[in-house]
Amino acid sequence: GRYAEAEPYMKRALAIAETHPEYGPEHPETAKLVNNLGSVLRNQGKLEPAKGLHQRAVQQTTKIFGRHHSITDTAKANLVELLDQMELRGEALEFLEGEVSEEEAVCGGPERDQRLGRALRGLASMQIKADNIPEAEASLKRSLALFETSAGPSHPATASSLAAYASFLKSQGRMEEALAHFERLLELTAAALGKSHPQYSIALRSTAQVKLALGQHEEAVHQAQQAVDVMRAVHGGGHGTLAEFIMTLSECAQACGQVELAASAAKEAEGMKIKEEERIKAANKASVDLQQMSKNMKKVAVQENKARECEFHSEEALNPTQERLRKKLAARSKVSGQ
Repeated sequence: GRYAEAEPYMKRALAIAETHPEYGPEHPETAKLVNNLGSVLRNQGKLEPAKGLHQRAVQQTTKIFGRHHSITDTAKANLVELLDQMELRGEALEFLEGEVSEEEAVCGGPERDQRLGRALRGLASMQIKADNIPEAEASLKRSLALFETSAGPSHPATASSLAAYASFLKSQGRMEEALAHFERLLELTAAALGKSHPQYSIALRSTAQVKLALGQHEEAVHQAQQAVDVMRAVHGGGHGTLAEFIMTLSECAQACGQVELAASAAKEAEGMKIKEEERIKAANKASVDLQQMSKNMKKVAVQENKARECEFHSEEALNPTQERLRKKLAARSKVSGQ
């Protein structure tokens, strides 16, 4: 997280790569450096210069690696995240719509349909943020249909699109519809990944939350407890996400009248949150201490260099005096010899 310190080194590395005869501006490593420097600036809040670098990174990675390479995908994702951070959602939508259009222009096939499904899912996410709700639903439904036909109804990629659409319905308060999709998601995830997988736990929690909203309290408690048990088995007791699952269990138990379970779960979740906050504070303090230590070491190095320079100049200043003294001694020795 020491982005301010990293920035000058990243800039120097990029400048060297751009001018080096074996690299140059079109080299793959140069493209990676452009993307990384954009991220360093973005994390410091220097959004405008970061935007130019991320746009350049998308152009370069697309040209060098191709439209569908993972490095190109990362560059595109970074640009969209930045535009969202700058609240330039119109530009983000235009970019994502362009991605969809490019995939639509390609001849059909399973791989193309899955790429188009992912592009539509990304577009829907931004449409929701821009409050384009009908358009977002259309994009999500189309994405799900593409995955069902190209990957199959039980494929993990289909589950991802199903989860996105179910979560959309939940966010819109359409709980009956959401429940039907989440229950299908549970079946699909259990078959594809198993009931001990974190994704199954996430689906359980979402289903419990929907049932809580629908007044199905006992079932909500049962599934919230299952979600906690799976997440605890996967990550152990100290994982930050577990506290959120335990708090959902507390809310479900409270609604169901299971007061003791609700209280104990809330207490455990609160304790985990406090420990996580303390861990983050300790990590931040350690980072600050390291930065201060680095600054102190630089100051010491500068002072030592200055001291050496003073010694060198003092020696130079003494040399003429020493030379005159040597000559006088030599002359006296010559006279006494005569």
